[in-house]
Parts: sequence; C-alpha cells; structure tokens
Amino acid sequence: MSLERVYGLVGWTVQEARLNLLSGSSITIELGGCLVLINDAAWRIEDDDEFLVASGDDRDYIRGMITELDGRTLTGVEVSKFLDLTMDFDGLRLVTFALPADEHHWSVQFEDDTVFFAGPRAGGTGSSHQPR
Repeated sequence: MSLERVYGLVGWTVQEARLNLLSGSSITIELGGCLVLINDAAWRIEDDDEFLVASGDDRDYIRGMITELDGRTLTGVEVSKFLDLTMDFDGLRLVTFALPADEHHWSVQFEDDTVFFAGPRAGGTGSSHQPR
C-alpha cells in the first residue's frame, strides 16, 4: 500500500481524538471512518508558538489536551524518510518521532479495513487486510 492513501486524508475532520485506555501514551485519532493510531512513537502537539502536550506528559494532562484536535480539519500530512508523521490540523500540528521498536510506530486503518503500518519492519511499511 502506498503513502498516497495516507496523504489522501487531507480535508477530513477529526471526529474524536483520545488517549488509549492502556498505560502509556498511545493515542487514536478518528478521521471520519478512518483511525490513526500513534503507537510506538514519541509525539507532541504544538502550535506556531509552543508545545502544548507531548507523549511524556502526565496521562490526565494528555487526556484533557488531546481533545483540542476534536472538530479540526486535517490540512496537511507529511511523512519523513524516517517515517516520522506530521499532521496539521487548523493551527495545531501533531509531530511523531520514531523510536527503536519491533512493532509499528503509527498506522492508519481505512474504511475498507485495510491498514497502513509505518515502522521498522521490512522496508518500513506494510499493509494487511484486517476484518472488523
């Protein structure tokens, strides 16, 4: 699966952004019928002037601040050669930083249940068909 599908998310609106229930700082962003999962990556949310929240912050603080993405439109997506993901949302920016891990750093589950994985495995990307 190519990154073009990930870039194609531009224009979608965040339905809900949330801290995942398990420990750690994994977050899920629902964009229409697609889910963006930031899993094994450090991340931060910033505006043009400051960092607002980051993966190392207190879970209660993350839980409150991550909702700042709700209702915002995705205006830009960039993926670096290291598979760091940057997503711009109407004045806020989510930036990820890859960590050495065996799993994927981030993924996107599309409406047709195909999943784009970005991480250190073979070639750095992969896809699979996951039934719901």
